[in-house]
Amino acid sequence: MDTPKRLFLKSIQPDDVVDLYFLHTRYFISPSTIAELIKYFSEKGIIKLSTNETSGIDCRLTDFGKKWVLENPNYLYSEQIDKHWKSIPKDFLCEKLSPDIEYIPSDKEIKSFLGTST
Repeated sequence: MDTPKRLFLKSIQPDDVVDLYFLHTRYFISPSTIAELIKYFSEKGIIKLSTNETSGIDCRLTDFGKKWVLENPNYLYSEQIDKHWKSIPKDFLCEKLSPDIEYIPSDKEIKSFLGTST
């Protein structure tokens, strides 16, 4: 789960109501991202919106959302999330060189990288 989603759900604890403007000012989440998060979590039945006269639009967890948050705390609080950007695709892996060996690329490799011929 990416950071804006985690922050969004963390800010709405099971018995709390959160003002959407609070999310923007506290975490610097853009209004468009907040709108996307509302759509995402509303479609999944995790949150519901309500209006009030003082702060405008509030957001709270549904009964299903409360249950889901309590049953899945690892999605919100674990730092052991999948960091797919850290894994190197197998196509780019090659045999590791020993630290004692000096790596010198061939002229052919340099020319093919630069897109020059001969």
